[in-house]
Amino acid sequence: MKNFAVGFVVFFALLGGGCTTVSEAGYYWGKYSYTYLETIREPSMESNEKHIESLREILAKSDERSLKPPPGVSAELGFWLLKMDPTNREASSLFEREIAAYPEAEVFIKRLLQL
Repeated sequence: MKNFAVGFVVFFALLGGGCTTVSEAGYYWGKYSYTYLETIREPSMESNEKHIESLREILAKSDERSLKPPPGVSAELGFWLLKMDPTNREASSLFEREIAAYPEAEVFIKRLLQL
């Protein structure tokens, strides 16, 4: 009975560890690859909104876990928000957040905003 209990605990510890969405580099990616792929395979307002929701969740969970957000996620969310509504004011704060986390992104983001 004792071996069964130990096996049970080990099994669920491995199962829980295998289901994590934090990469080896320490970034939380959530459902990014699934929702991004959906926007590519079947572009629609619904798939775009799901991807935007996923990006928001990644940033929120990263903050909750005191993790640095994955590279490009803040900027991508800003891009999507501008694409959906060119007058969106939240986008600029997301671009600033990206630059604060990854200063090397500043040149790219500034060029992107000039287009």
